[in-house]
Order: sequence, then structure tokens, then C-alpha cells
Amino acid sequence: MSDKKGESLVGYLLIGVPGAEETATHQAVIYIFAHTPDEGAMGLVLDTPVSEMEAQEFLAQHHIPLPTGGIASCHIGGSEKGYFLLHSGEYNHPLSQRITPDVSLITVHDIRTAVQTASIWQDMAMGAGPQHCLSFAGYTKWGKGQIEDEIMGNLWLIVPATNTLLFNTPAQYQWQEALRSIGIDANRLSGRSGKA
Repeated sequence: MSDKKGESLVGYLLIGVPGAEETATHQAVIYIFAHTPDEGAMGLVLDTPVSEMEAQEFLAQHHIPLPTGGIASCHIGGSEKGYFLLHSGEYNHPLSQRITPDVSLITVHDIRTAVQTASIWQDMAMGAGPQHCLSFAGYTKWGKGQIEDEIMGNLWLIVPATNTLLFNTPAQYQWQEALRSIGIDANRLSGRSGKA
């Protein structure tokens, strides 16, 4: 686990501290795509995959245009309004924002960007798109200093976000595999909370 005190968490995972069953962060896995000391942080919840119908209902409820190519591998990224595509970095779309050398993010703001984003699905259908792509309805945000306070309060562990963890690990195993990546075996935990 990296000591990221005072540094940007962009490109890292936050995972709920083992043994904290009574908290809302229990076994949560969140990818941080924006973080500055002055503006807080934004992330995408990885461990909440939903059906296409549920995703469509969420987007309609928040008045976000539905992708013309449909919704694939969709997650509820959080309670804040927004639609995002997280994709592997070997692919470059005009709307892609590079998060790390291996990961990029497309943010759909309005009908214009929704129409532009549809080309990523066309590229994927022709074998010219990204190797990996996840879609997210909604995102999670923290205010100034909030995420730092939660980390100091022992709610989160910080884990490097590899493409294997992001794209190749089923949602139900991401928490355990993220722990394993920093040398913690979830199966050996006592279930008691404590300092991590």
C-alpha cells in the first residue's frame, strides 16, 4: 500500500478497510479520477454492476441522454449525476481524457457529447475500439479535505489501480483482489476493525 498523504489519489483505488462492516464503505472499491487539495475528489464505484435496464432507468431519471449504441458493462458509479466511460489507454477518442498512461475517461455532458461518444461502441463492434471499456451512471464526490479525513479516519486503504483490477476482475472479487495486491488475504481476516 502506498503512503499518499498530501499527494493526488488520481489513478488509485480506495477500498473499504477490512473489518469495518458497520460503515458505508464496507468492501467498497472506488476508482479516483479527479483529486486536488482545494477542490476535493471524484471517483467511480466499481463494485456495483447493474443491468442495462437499471442503467437506462438511472440515466432517464437524471435526464442523461441514452447512448445510441446501448449500454455495456454498466455500473452505478455513485449518486451524483453524470455518465462516464472508463477505457483502456491504448485507444484514443476525441473526448478521451487521459487519467494515467493506461486508463482514459470520457465524460458525457449533454446530447452533443452523447452522440460523439457513440462512435466508441461502433469502433468496438469493428474491433478498432479499446480493449476494455466500462460505463458508469453517476459518480461519487468528496468536498475539500473530506477524502483525506476519511483516510485518516481509517475508512479507506489506497491501492494502485492496475488494468487487471479495473477491467479483468469481476466486481464481486474486486475488493478481495485489491487487498491481495497489497499483501492482505481477505480470507484470513478476523472480522475485527483496527488500524490498517
